Amino acid sequence: MAAGANALQVRKIGEEEPVGRGRKHTKHFKGRGSMRKIVGLEDRALQSREAIELLSSKWRIAVLNILRDGPLRTSEIQGAISEVSSKVLTETLRGMQRDGLIDRQIFGVVPAHVEYGLTGMGRSLIKPLRDLCHWAKAHVAERDQARSKFELAAKMSQSGKARQVVFK
Repeated sequence: MAAGANALQVRKIGEEEPVGRGRKHTKHFKGRGSMRKIVGLEDRALQSREAIELLSSKWRIAVLNILRDGPLRTSEIQGAISEVSSKVLTETLRGMQRDGLIDRQIFGVVPAHVEYGLTGMGRSLIKPLRDLCHWAKAHVAERDQARSKFELAAKMSQSGKARQVVFK
């Protein structure tokens, strides 16, 4: 095979490989186990990223929770989360429909009647989301303590009195 820009090049473990604009980066591995560990970590990172991307919109989790008891019209969803603008809600619903989390059903009446409901994939998220919400609620005090500790340390650092603050 001719060596060109599109040619697949195989390198031995630890050999330099191009990174970015002509820079070199060397990966050092001490055996096959290390390579498997790196690949396993990369897979976990990608899986996490895919999950976050699926739920990353500010309003998606709220919409899933609102629709868990059955299909609703847009105005009913809007009424349940009044903080979201109609434009952002429409974009959120379209994105969720595109990703297979919800279905949009149009009824042939005048005026048009549209309802959104969870798909099987959307319903499968309800229990993990419920567990996540319970976890967050159970750890509010710990989170608040960590935030207070962080903010106090930052304030002390800015005032020139940086030192380790320990809370018990």
